[in-house]
Amino acid sequence: ESPNYAVVLGMSAGAYRLKGDLETAYKYLKEAYVIMANHHKGEECLPCAVILNSMGLLYKQEEKFDRAADAYERCLAVRV
Repeated sequence: ESPNYAVVLGMSAGAYRLKGDLETAYKYLKEAYVIMANHHKGEECLPCAVILNSMGLLYKQEEKFDRAADAYERCLAVRV
């Protein structure tokens, strides 16, 4: 899949999160993350960090604070 498609998925996930459809938002973020990690030959890239931040927002909205903290910590660990 194309990284451009992953960007569209990430943007769509944000819209679904704001709409309250958290299941679809998570599905799109997960797919976008896999595409970006494959494209950049690993998870240590800025696009993956952005997606992890979005996952943190999603988990926070769901009140899954441990998972949100994990996503934020993984996001901050990315060195670009």
